[in-house]
Amino acid sequence: PVLMATQSSETSPSFSFEQSMLEISTSGVQQLTNISDMERILQETLMREKELTKQLKVHTGPKLTELETKLEKLEVLPTKLRPVFSQVRDLAETVDDTCVLAEKVSSKVKALDRTRHRLQQTQKRVEDIIEVQNCVAGIDNAMESQDWEKSCNLFKRYLSIVEQEKQASAEAHQRIQILEDASARQLQEKLEKLQNIIRSKAENASSEEEVIRFCQLFTPLGIADQGLKKYIQYVRSKLKDEADDLYRLLRRSIDGKIAEDKRISCTDAITSLFETVANYAQEQIPLVGQYFGEENVIVLLKELQQQCDVHAPKMLDRFQEQFSIGDTMKKIQTALKQTTRHGAENQARPAATELEEILDGMAALSQRAELYNRFMQNKASSIKQVGDKKPLTRLLHESMLDHSMHSLLDQYIIMEHYYMEESVKKAIQLNSQNVANILHSELVDHVFFVLRRCFNRSLYTYNSNAVCVMSNYINQCLSLQLKDELSNFQSSSQSEANTLKKFIGSVNSLFQSTENMKLLKAEAEKEVLRIFIRESNRQQVLIRLEEFVETSREFKALLDKNLSQLTSTVQPTLRSLMDRFRSCSYELNEYQFAENEINDPFVMGFIEELNEMFDKYRDQLVTENFESFVHLCLKVIGPQMEKTILQKQFTQFGALQLDKDLRMLISYFSTLSQRTIRGEFARLTQMASLLNLENVSEVLDYWGENSGQMTWRLAPSEVHRVLSRRMDFSGEEIAALK
Repeated sequence: PVLMATQSSETSPSFSFEQSMLEISTSGVQQLTNISDMERILQETLMREKELTKQLKVHTGPKLTELETKLEKLEVLPTKLRPVFSQVRDLAETVDDTCVLAEKVSSKVKALDRTRHRLQQTQKRVEDIIEVQNCVAGIDNAMESQDWEKSCNLFKRYLSIVEQEKQASAEAHQRIQILEDASARQLQEKLEKLQNIIRSKAENASSEEEVIRFCQLFTPLGIADQGLKKYIQYVRSKLKDEADDLYRLLRRSIDGKIAEDKRISCTDAITSLFETVANYAQEQIPLVGQYFGEENVIVLLKELQQQCDVHAPKMLDRFQEQFSIGDTMKKIQTALKQTTRHGAENQARPAATELEEILDGMAALSQRAELYNRFMQNKASSIKQVGDKKPLTRLLHESMLDHSMHSLLDQYIIMEHYYMEESVKKAIQLNSQNVANILHSELVDHVFFVLRRCFNRSLYTYNSNAVCVMSNYINQCLSLQLKDELSNFQSSSQSEANTLKKFIGSVNSLFQSTENMKLLKAEAEKEVLRIFIRESNRQQVLIRLEEFVETSREFKALLDKNLSQLTSTVQPTLRSLMDRFRSCSYELNEYQFAENEINDPFVMGFIEELNEMFDKYRDQLVTENFESFVHLCLKVIGPQMEKTILQKQFTQFGALQLDKDLRMLISYFSTLSQRTIRGEFARLTQMASLLNLENVSEVLDYWGENSGQMTWRLAPSEVHRVLSRRMDFSGEEIAALK
């Protein structure tokens, strides 16, 4: 082991403390026997110790100095903290003493506060006793002098003190008396006596001022509900008297027992009734709110509505009797059943003209009722609901008036539907008999006059459900009756000339119908926004009006179909005209091009024959239909000209002639239609432009990125085909185009 340690020290002069400990083990030292070896190893160990000390100083020198500085400071710190610790202990003792003192002061303050509160209660009770004694003395004097207002106010003060006494007794869990039992009993007897006097005064009051005077005295006596009830009974009795007079006047008017200039209709009577109720509500709401509390206004409105429910249904019954609506409804239902069964009509059908007055009256009655309901609901919405009182809005929807109006509207819808169908049937019958003016039939005008009248009348009911139902019926009438009638024109068993005229008349009528539907919808939307205030009702009707758009689309589809059929009748003429174009040569030289300036071989004659054909329909078709007819003919002419161009050969002058011919055609067709026709000529114009190029490569100046705002209607393959029709263009150059 010693030799190993020596060899290691020689080979590795730089060693660590851990290595030396490994090299010189305890067992190795114990085996040493030679003193010189021991001394040598000792010297080596001392040298290693010095080396390790140097290394430790190198690694820990700066930190050690810093650590020593901090330790010196820490040694001084305890001497500085000793005075602070002493001061903190003194402060803690002071705080403890202050806390004890504060608790003592707080307990004394609480005791003083309780004493002050008891003194205040005692003082208040003394004041109450004095005030009650004054009330007792004042009540006797006031009742003797019949000063009822003062008596009631004194009792009001007494009752409030008694109520406070009850609350104080409950809080103190013991009975607190302000008056002796005998005195309290005497006051209670006087209170009951005064209540009876006030009831009697209110019952016998002869004017509204006296009724208000005594009814409001019920409140300070603790019987406010009785005062409110008494006053509202008085108001309702006044309303009843006026309504009775109105009903008697209506009955005498219907029976013819008064002069004609003094008679009133059911509509006038029920309008006057609603106005009377509304006036009472308008006048009495501030009075009831002032004298009986704002929360009791709802009671007034309910009582007024209940009184209205007594008279309004009776007036509606008189309306039913006056116009024999029950019998009319039976006749209508019988007629409808016979129509459904396609059976013989044994009973006379009610004439539509006989129903107009009834329908106008029904719509007016519904309008008045809706306006009245709006007024009452607006008044009710501004009133705060208290307790379990049922809202007036619910009362209005459950009233007898509401039930009667629902029944009346059901009858109105049936009668209005019948009136509409009968009037439209009559218009169709009259139109079928009118052979003088086949082209410009008045059927559409008559039908839409009826439909507009029916729809406007339903709008003036101010009932969104009635409007929606009539809107549905009107769409059915348009889709079934009118559209079928216009479709049947084309299958009429007449001469060929008359058949064509009737067909053209049906085309005109279809266009007129689509325009009338747009107008009817626009007018209806404007009225809906004016009539219906609630957004839900507006949306309900506006959604239903959108069905007119779908019906209009059906008519437009039939119109387009009939115009296409009309165009097919002139296709033989158009084909014969295209033969002129097919026979025209465009393999022209300069001389031939100049000759065509003098003697045009194609376009002038083509336009003349086209004009002759269009003149047959120009006066027969309405302007919009004629323009559509022209565009449909263009859709026939355009593709045939394209096909013919791709079969012809063109010189440069021939291409110039084609461009000139197309310009003249465009100019001519522009005179026939206010709508743009460039779309129909777009492909032909681009073909002519390609044929007029100076060379094949020039097409690249107009194609792709160089096209600018121009939209090419020709596919690349079609461009190649068109260029190939130029006799002087090289096929190889055309094929090389990409």
